[in-house]
Amino acid sequence: MIGNMEGAPMLTVADVAREYAVSRATVHRWVRVGILTPAVRVEHVIRFTREGVERDLAEATQKRSA
Repeated sequence: MIGNMEGAPMLTVADVAREYAVSRATVHRWVRVGILTPAVRVEHVIRFTREGVERDLAEATQKRSA
């Protein structure tokens, strides 16, 4: 985990994969299909905020159950 300019921790793809018990490929797929929105994306570097990941996955779960 690294921090952004406001000091909030930023999560890597590996951090998200570990926290949600999925592969890094799954996290990349979630980004590709629009389930997760990266907070920062520069070429191949992707970072997320914990709040953003939680929000995006909650919305995706609600859409699936509707």
